[in-house]
Amino acid sequence: MSDLKEKSFFENIEIPSNAAATETPVAPDVKKHERFEWLEIPQPKSFTKRFKTAAKAISSKRCPRCGWLDQMSVSECFRCGYDFETNSMHMDFFKQEGIELPPIEIKVDMSFQKVLNQKQYDTLEEYQLRLEAEKLNLISGFDRLISVADANIAHYDYQINTALEALRRMRGQVLLADEVGLGKTIEAGLITKELIERNLAKNILILTPASLVGQWQDEMLVKFGEHFIAPEKEEDWRASKIIASIDLAKRKEAANILLSREFDLLIVDEAHRLKHRGTIGFKFVNQIKKKYVLLLTATPVHNDLTELYSLITILKPGLFGTIRSFKRKFMAKEDPRLPNNEDQLKHLLQEVMIRNRRDKVGINLPPRKAAIYHLDLSETERELYREVTNYVREEFRRDTDFETHILSLITLQRELCSSPQSTRHTLQNFLKRNYPQKTKDKLEYFVRLCDAIPLSRKSAATIELLKKFPSKTIIFVEFIDTMRQLKMELEREGLSVELFYGGLSGTQARKEAIEKFRHSKDVLISTQAGGEGLNLQFCNQVINYDLPWNPMRVEQRIGRVHRLGQEKEVFVFNLSVTDTIEARILELLSNKIRMFELVIGELDIILGDVETDRTFEQKLIDIFLRSRDDDDLNRKFEHFGSELQHARKHYDKIKENQEILSDIVDV
Repeated sequence: MSDLKEKSFFENIEIPSNAAATETPVAPDVKKHERFEWLEIPQPKSFTKRFKTAAKAISSKRCPRCGWLDQMSVSECFRCGYDFETNSMHMDFFKQEGIELPPIEIKVDMSFQKVLNQKQYDTLEEYQLRLEAEKLNLISGFDRLISVADANIAHYDYQINTALEALRRMRGQVLLADEVGLGKTIEAGLITKELIERNLAKNILILTPASLVGQWQDEMLVKFGEHFIAPEKEEDWRASKIIASIDLAKRKEAANILLSREFDLLIVDEAHRLKHRGTIGFKFVNQIKKKYVLLLTATPVHNDLTELYSLITILKPGLFGTIRSFKRKFMAKEDPRLPNNEDQLKHLLQEVMIRNRRDKVGINLPPRKAAIYHLDLSETERELYREVTNYVREEFRRDTDFETHILSLITLQRELCSSPQSTRHTLQNFLKRNYPQKTKDKLEYFVRLCDAIPLSRKSAATIELLKKFPSKTIIFVEFIDTMRQLKMELEREGLSVELFYGGLSGTQARKEAIEKFRHSKDVLISTQAGGEGLNLQFCNQVINYDLPWNPMRVEQRIGRVHRLGQEKEVFVFNLSVTDTIEARILELLSNKIRMFELVIGELDIILGDVETDRTFEQKLIDIFLRSRDDDDLNRKFEHFGSELQHARKHYDKIKENQEILSDIVDV
């Protein structure tokens, strides 16, 4: 370990108190490219209203026809067109002429009373139904939620209040526009479960982006005990509970079935994608016959207020009148994002929209700091990386059956950035294939290079970090061989280590691993299996040893630690090996998207602008495999980086628009 001590230059590193990006000077005995860089993570700004509307008492009156509440000065009901001046004259005329209008009669079939009046029942099922009816009879309206006890969730008061407000006052037709990360899915699940238990919703359709179908399906089952089908064949579209991507649902075959049905409840996640009324998606969703509808989006306004008009049109057609009257009445001519008649617009929005904000509901997370440890490979590691990378590119260019080979080639390339041990494992598998002897000789040479690297630079850097920042830490790796090797090296340094990976047998084994980490271990080394579904608030330090090519998985990792219930400042360390594909990806994430300063959940909105035809990961694979050399690779990454930078700037504009919207709905 003497070589390790020579490379360490952490003695003079200070944690920046102002969170500004800083680079630690490199000691003379350290390789010239190595440096430790703190990333800038601006702290959340306090909310300040843009509009200084003075509070004032306003006299109001209610429309006798539809019940709409409006200002005393209006002469016509905004909702139904009732004329306050002439309609009362008509009523006076009827009275003067002695014309008595017939009373409104409501006929109700009371035959059910016979069942309820029974004292005894023939079957246990009939008795249980009667018992359930009596329970429901004790509940007056939506004064409370009867489904909370049946939901497997940790909820907050504002989420319960949101569900009650949506059901009681908005009658299940609501735009849920909470800020990112406040649990719109939980709120929608509570509303759904409540409607189901009250027998108000049986046929339910949930439309989401394709990437969220599985997540919604899991959450509705695990947290709310409701099984939804993700359609795969034609008859699935006739099921009572469906979760599907909107792109799949609007296709002709599926759309014909869905539009012929009547749904009790429609939920649309990421509803801002319906902001343009001329799109097929908007027209399709707007035609769906539904009684209750929930639209979920943290960003209902991307460019101007007409996008808000589109969403409200799906909820309550006609609430805002025609688009022409909406523009004339509510949109400022000089800036279509700014409202005219703010008080009246606020009044209308409060009928259909709920927007919870962190500073209002008291949900604030401790600060988070992120850093990149830029590393240089040893000469042997560098030769291994260069030679295997060239081999992967050569294999791609061969006129062979590439489709069966691409996955293993990409895996090999990712393993190169992980550890010699994981690389060696795949190379050994390649040697079992029926390759020419020349290719096998090359592969055997690669294996010998792996064996010549006893301690990788990444492993040494991880030990340095753990010694400089001694705190309970979760280390994320991508490969099992890397995980096992790193465990041995950390234990050699006197650290206690627990492992977490997909191969753990059963739920109990996974729980035991987490409990051991919580109570008696210094470090948890986890594969991506630990990046989802775990609550690790008792840990406040993350090391991204390996970088996944899907940035959403990086965000998921951070979200295991930087979440509600975390009480300490969180540190995220990223290892980056100079001149590797991994370093280029980290450059995109840290400098182009600036993901480490985002709130958990915001990254998906940014990537939504980029992932139109292919995912982020698919684009990376295409860039790498189709680059002729490193210069071509750098050019392609620069172009992709510009695309990401544009998406980030667009999102910053969207965030500004949400502040304007928050001004309008803030009470």
